[in-house]
Amino acid sequence: MGSTCTEISDSQRRAIFATLVTTCVALALLSTALYTALPPLISDLGVSLSAGQWVTSGYALALSVMTPLTAFLSTRFPTRPLYLAALACFLAGTLMSALAPSFAALMVGRVVQASANALVANVTQVSIMTLYPAEQRGRAMGWFGLATGAAPVAAPALGGLVVDLWGWRMVFWVVGALCLAGFISALVVIRNVLDATPKPFDGVSFVLSLATFGGLTFGLGNVAAAGFSLPLVGAPLAVALIAGVPFVRRQVRSAQPFLKVQILGGPDFRAAAVASMLLYAAMMGASAVLPLLIQGHLGLSATVSGLVVLPGAAATALVSPMAGRLYDRWGIAPLTLIGGVAMAVSCAVVCIPVVTHSLVALALANMVRCLAVGCLTMPLMTWGNSSVDGVDMPHASALLTSLRNLAGALGVAIFVGVFDVAGPALCFGSLALCGGVISLCARGKKRASRS
Repeated sequence: MGSTCTEISDSQRRAIFATLVTTCVALALLSTALYTALPPLISDLGVSLSAGQWVTSGYALALSVMTPLTAFLSTRFPTRPLYLAALACFLAGTLMSALAPSFAALMVGRVVQASANALVANVTQVSIMTLYPAEQRGRAMGWFGLATGAAPVAAPALGGLVVDLWGWRMVFWVVGALCLAGFISALVVIRNVLDATPKPFDGVSFVLSLATFGGLTFGLGNVAAAGFSLPLVGAPLAVALIAGVPFVRRQVRSAQPFLKVQILGGPDFRAAAVASMLLYAAMMGASAVLPLLIQGHLGLSATVSGLVVLPGAAATALVSPMAGRLYDRWGIAPLTLIGGVAMAVSCAVVCIPVVTHSLVALALANMVRCLAVGCLTMPLMTWGNSSVDGVDMPHASALLTSLRNLAGALGVAIFVGVFDVAGPALCFGSLALCGGVISLCARGKKRASRS
């Protein structure tokens, strides 16, 4: 991988980067814009709240399940036709959702969207990593993180405005128009930047991956609401365990694995995976617990809780380009130390009663925690992907994304459970411990230099 990129000029590289990022922004908008559209959507389609929430949670489940498949597709087919096909599928899913006459039709459209989004995200990340030399990857991924991180923050407010003015279907039309613009731009500028290798499709591994990652995502996602003993949790996790063992064994023994789990044997990639999983577990856990603290323990409204977390969410995106520059200059070790310590301190102070009962202090602590998240997210992804051979980057990207998403779901289950049973002090103390471990994950490591 990389021979193709030597033939791409700087202006072409910038055009490809702009197209990739702009399209991902359009896709990222839809990940959170529908939160504000759920009430009118549920009313219009005549479904219950528990069924309607699958518009968002089902999307996340399909996204997680399809991510392992993107490793095979990204290495099997040339970049340009694969990327255009993924965008075409996303457009088709968006059109299906906008015109959906029933809730079932809407869910089909959402599954098509999620499947396409998983592929677009993987191709985009690996393409950016391949387009730029090792010493510039941090900066490029940092700007990518800013664009894709800011979109979900702004989307609920923009989605609410669109829904109030034109209805929930217009959300899909707006995103579809942005995606169509990205598709037209991609027709002009996208090149084959990833090497394609002919290999057979391993249907058995695909089915096992669906059962493994689907079972884990669905089971862990239900823990907070259903507990560990109910069929909605126990059965999916049992299926994931039963399928996961032969799935991993099959990948290890295969000369052309569906998902190359062997790269976890590399010390740098393994450290990046552990740090990313801890980061996402703490990030998602704190995001779920903080509103519970503000609304439950302090008795304040959901609006107040949203205002407390909003500055931190914006800070996560804004710090990403700076973190990318620092990664290119210093490598990963200083960033994990700074980010991990900042996360540990910002969570530990919430254990102090005077902070727990102060909205200003909670907002400041949350902002510091979010700055730590922004400091770590893209550098860890860049470090992990750069630590493997170029041909393995699609596998590294898919594996990192899958593992951190699973860790996020597990983090919500664990920390919400701890909060419910033991209270905020022990919960945020446990979150602080995650930050402390992250600060040690890359001790003595330097930036990976593979191209």
